[in-house]
Amino acid sequence: MKIKLPHKLPNKKWIILGVLGIVLIGGGVWAYKSFSAKPTTATTITGKVKRGDVSKLITATGTVSYPTIVNLSFQQTEKLITKNVNVGDKVKAGQVLMQIDPSNLQQAVNQQQANLASAEAKLKQAQDDALPTAVSTLQQAQETLNSKQTALNTAKDNADLAYLQNQVFLANQNVSQASNSLAQAMASGDNSKIQSAQTALTQAQQALSTAQSAQNGGAASSLSIAQSAYDVAQQNLEIAQKKVNNLEQGQNSADILTAQASVQQAQAQLETAQTNLGQATMVAPFDGVVTAVTGQVGQVMDSTSSSGSTTSSKPGVTLAANPDVLQIDTTVGQADVNNIKVGQKAEITLDTQPDTKIPGTVTAVAVQGTTASNVTTFGVTVTVDQTGTILKAGMNANVNIVLDQVKNVLTIPSEALKTMNGKTSVLVPNASGETTSNKSANTAKNNQTPRSNNGGTAGNRTGTPANAHLVPVEIGLNDGTNVEIKSGLTEGQEIIVSMVSASNSTSTQRSSTGTGNRAGGSDMGALNRATNTGGGRPPQ
Repeated sequence: MKIKLPHKLPNKKWIILGVLGIVLIGGGVWAYKSFSAKPTTATTITGKVKRGDVSKLITATGTVSYPTIVNLSFQQTEKLITKNVNVGDKVKAGQVLMQIDPSNLQQAVNQQQANLASAEAKLKQAQDDALPTAVSTLQQAQETLNSKQTALNTAKDNADLAYLQNQVFLANQNVSQASNSLAQAMASGDNSKIQSAQTALTQAQQALSTAQSAQNGGAASSLSIAQSAYDVAQQNLEIAQKKVNNLEQGQNSADILTAQASVQQAQAQLETAQTNLGQATMVAPFDGVVTAVTGQVGQVMDSTSSSGSTTSSKPGVTLAANPDVLQIDTTVGQADVNNIKVGQKAEITLDTQPDTKIPGTVTAVAVQGTTASNVTTFGVTVTVDQTGTILKAGMNANVNIVLDQVKNVLTIPSEALKTMNGKTSVLVPNASGETTSNKSANTAKNNQTPRSNNGGTAGNRTGTPANAHLVPVEIGLNDGTNVEIKSGLTEGQEIIVSMVSASNSTSTQRSSTGTGNRAGGSDMGALNRATNTGGGRPPQ
């Protein structure tokens, strides 16, 4: 028996039937998931208005140190013979800490004392001898002047023109007579007479030459020399007389002044030697605690060992005054330094004990910055206000410098603030049975919704969730974590801090896309991200 097959359908119809089948199946699946899935919900995080403190801070790190610390050491190269302290010892002002061998230093003092005594003796001798010596010098000057006066008078007589002419005339006569005597002696042939006459003629000629020289200026030159010698003698006499007068009036001579300078020099050298001797004993300049000790008994400062090397550390003591007082040496950037003032309060903590807060006060702000790697910082010193804390010199500490602070004020978390049209509000849960339309008439009336930081709409179409309403508030200081509420809320009042979207199915959240998710949970997130006021105080 033959079976009759149906006629074959065209290919186009089969394609249409296949597409319609797929559409029907997909639509059924979508409808099932849409009607069976639970709607997206939001988890509300609430809090209460409470009293507390709000602070605006600048945070820095630094090192704990002593405000006053001094390094004591010896200036002389001598052997260390005594060491009386160790690290941690408390000492009193004047207490002996160390001592070096004073033998050589004492010898130097003795030598300088002898030098001073010698200089003082010479001064006394100069003072005792000054007047008698000056009187003797005056007498000698007077005798010299008298002699020069006589010589001057003689020179004046010899320079007289008439006298000079007469001397030349007489000399010429003597030459003539001597010439005649020589002629007569030669005529007699007596050699002895000839020789005697020749000598007489030579002498007469020399006398004539001398007379003529004196007449031609020699006498005037001798007069000038005699006058100069007299003038010098006169000046010396005046000086000697003045010296005597000064001494008689109590004024010191040059010898006395020189002797006095020698005494002063000897005194200075003695004082230096005595200072060096005094420094052989190291004493505490004030009450304090020993923080470091170097050197061993028997060590010589800057001494060279047998190998030729010099000792690395000199004997000395580091002393901190008032060890109960500590400070933190820290730095801040140039953007913050102008906000820091002396007298501002600070809070000090350690990383190892962050819950222990220690009060401090800014006591110094550097006026000169330090630049390293193109970054400029300024030193700030914070003094610890309390004694006996957990702080110790050398520790690393955190410092929160308080720029502004309010205490015992109404506060809420900063993230609870919302801004709308330039005004600040807070979400407050509705009372039981009330809806947003009852509580936010102004918002509905103006058709305004809070704005998020990214410019989107926060909340649902009415601007707030159905179980809460916006309450306008006046805020004060905001430190970024908590904000001061000046008006609008009361202590203990419940507020909505944030709202977190949630779903009954993780798979639904992962697969949901588009406007459906944004209209539910995403709008709640946008409401939570509505703009806060930021740190600091709002504009007044």
